[in-house]
Amino acid sequence: LHRWGAVPENTELTTQSRALFLAQYVRNGLVPPLADRDEELSDQEKKGEEIFLSERAQCASCHVPETNYTNQAALPLAPLKTRPGFDKEKDSAFKTPSLRFLVGRAPYLHDGSASSLFNLIEMNHDRMGRTSHLGREDRDALVAYLETL
Repeated sequence: LHRWGAVPENTELTTQSRALFLAQYVRNGLVPPLADRDEELSDQEKKGEEIFLSERAQCASCHVPETNYTNQAALPLAPLKTRPGFDKEKDSAFKTPSLRFLVGRAPYLHDGSASSLFNLIEMNHDRMGRTSHLGREDRDALVAYLETL
């Protein structure tokens, strides 16, 4: 939805600046999904999986592994700050996206405001799941696991 990439805060969105994003997409195309992994998860990825599946983090309550990491429900979320060039959201409910092939889909969130998975977890503030209690090592582990999906 209205995703023009990670636009710097003070960038004026004009037809020309939007065309540059389109040109970049035409040149690069979509990032192909990772091949299914045959190897076992690393210790860090296993720790991230444990966090993802934990009751405390609540990631898997919406991003259900058995159903392609989504429950396909529209859930209301606390609003994000409206970015330049975007209209204020009229509805705070967003359909839970699948986390499959997540690593190749940056920038993240509906408005592209999270440039990396680590930034997404860092700026989450318990908006989606409960991640504010995680220290740096646990956040790194969670991101490492998400990159395997």
